[in-house]
Amino acid sequence: MFLNVAPMTREHETFCKAFRKFVTLARQEQFITQQQLSLESGLTRQFISMMERGKRVPSFENFFFLASALGVPCGELCERFDQIYRKERKIANQELAERIRKK
Repeated sequence: MFLNVAPMTREHETFCKAFRKFVTLARQEQFITQQQLSLESGLTRQFISMMERGKRVPSFENFFFLASALGVPCGELCERFDQIYRKERKIANQELAERIRKK
C-alpha cells in the first residue's frame, strides 16, 4: 500500500522544528528522560523520540497528556510553545528573505 504524502510546507517544517525544541526543553527542565516522560504520559518512548526529532507532532489529546506528565497546565504549555514557534517563524522568514535577496 502506498500513502499519498504531501510535501512538507515551509510553515509545517517551522512548526515541527519549534515543537522539537519545545518538547526537548520542557522535558529537560523537569530533569526526566524520554522513558520517564513516556511512563508518566502514556505515550511511547518512540513517539516522544520522534517528537524530539521533529518527525511527529501530537494530537491535542496527547499534548494534554504531555502537559499533565510534565506537571504544567496545558494553557501554560501552549503559551511556551507559542513563544518558541514565533521565534522559529521569524528566523525562517529571515532566512527566506536572505535567499530571495541573493537571487
